[in-house]
Amino acid sequence: MKIKAKSKRANEVRVRVDISRWMFPATCLVFLASCTLMIVAARGDLWLDEIWSIIFAREAKTPSDVVLLTRLHHDNNHILNTLFLQVIGEQRIVLVYRLLAVISGVGSLCVVALLAKRWGSLEIFLSVLLTGTSYPLLLYFSEARGYAPAILFSLLSYCLQEQNQRDFKVYKVPLFWTTSILGALSHLTFLIISTALLLTSLVRVIPENERQRSGVSRLLLHHLPPLAFFLGLYLIFVHDMATGGGPIYTYGAVFEQVAALALGIPQEPTWRFIAGFCMVILLAIGAVTLYRNGDEVWLFYPFVLIAAPLLMLSLTRPQYLYARYFIVCFPFFYLLVSRLLGLWWRSGTEYKRWSMLAILALLLLGHAHGSYRLLTFGRGNYSAALARIAESSPPGTVRIGSDHDLRNRTIIEFLAPGNSNTKRLRYVAKEDWHREMPDWLLTHNQELSDKPPLQIVLERIGVYQFVEAYESSGISGWNWFLYRRETVAR
Repeated sequence: MKIKAKSKRANEVRVRVDISRWMFPATCLVFLASCTLMIVAARGDLWLDEIWSIIFAREAKTPSDVVLLTRLHHDNNHILNTLFLQVIGEQRIVLVYRLLAVISGVGSLCVVALLAKRWGSLEIFLSVLLTGTSYPLLLYFSEARGYAPAILFSLLSYCLQEQNQRDFKVYKVPLFWTTSILGALSHLTFLIISTALLLTSLVRVIPENERQRSGVSRLLLHHLPPLAFFLGLYLIFVHDMATGGGPIYTYGAVFEQVAALALGIPQEPTWRFIAGFCMVILLAIGAVTLYRNGDEVWLFYPFVLIAAPLLMLSLTRPQYLYARYFIVCFPFFYLLVSRLLGLWWRSGTEYKRWSMLAILALLLLGHAHGSYRLLTFGRGNYSAALARIAESSPPGTVRIGSDHDLRNRTIIEFLAPGNSNTKRLRYVAKEDWHREMPDWLLTHNQELSDKPPLQIVLERIGVYQFVEAYESSGISGWNWFLYRRETVAR
């Protein structure tokens, strides 16, 4: 019996060694595949919010207009991204506009791997896999806005604070200040991460006795300069900032949307409720498991995923709240899940190993559907719709109307001049339809399941027949439905 027991232990050790040996090449392969997905996802048409950012950048006469915030007090002005767009100027290749986001995405994968390194090679692989294949992260790692750099600087700030907590180095303090400031300039939702880091530091200082003074000094040294910068940013930029508006959701609905996005679960109401329940269960199990294993970072995850978002909501009480405002938290959720799955695998218990594999498979399959749509449809196929209008219209000016002047007009007037075939397209606002009847009509929505009507009848304007649908992947961008007025010669 003893010989059999020794043989079994030897086999377990051999399996662990074999897995460890394969983790590095597997992680490299997943990393390269994820970077490729970001680049592919960064192709395709720009959508409204990206175009809006480019317009803001063009309105800034000099970089100082962006840096000094003398203009552009708008929530779609993600300052660091706007500065990048202002510096690069007008570009013919769409990928260049999204280059800051792609670089930030690649950097985020590297930092995620670095953070998971303290746990082991399996956790490195899992964290890179879950982060790199997450549909919402892939979306924002390839979009010309400020979310991707905010995620990168969130991870870097957390990494620097943890390193200084274990082994304090003075030179890392200015680096922490820099990442915190750049994170806030990337997107204001970075303050969720900054709040979580501050709460974690406060809790760690409280039980200290002999080192109490040293701990407080380090806390103030780390957090006071960024807090002073955040206060200045609020006074200069945030307090009179205009908002772009949009649909209004309840906090509960947004939490369910966040959970569904993070887990790769469909956005239908019933599924969203299930996603919220699963998210809470995973957070609780993950935090408790880390605590029982004596992992000193266990408390950070409840702070960054629950306490800090709730605290920010209670302080700011935003009128408009969207799931994307919490995208900076997603990599930390995947880190926690990676650690939990890694511990289950190492437990040697067959039940836990099968549970680990089942959860991993469900996460990957859930995100694969959204990623497929993103790579297939992008953020909309607006250029194709405009080209179809130009090709199917007689010579001369072609008039286009739509169901939303601000959204659709901005896209049309931005894209049309870039193609010689579509320069003759002219947008007609609703208020002018009685004088100039649109030859073509565009309607839009973000609901992937909606079917457009085959005919639209506008009193005293005309009858419009459905021509074609131009889909988007959802979240960012819209589906466009193209209609043609019957009186237009075919």
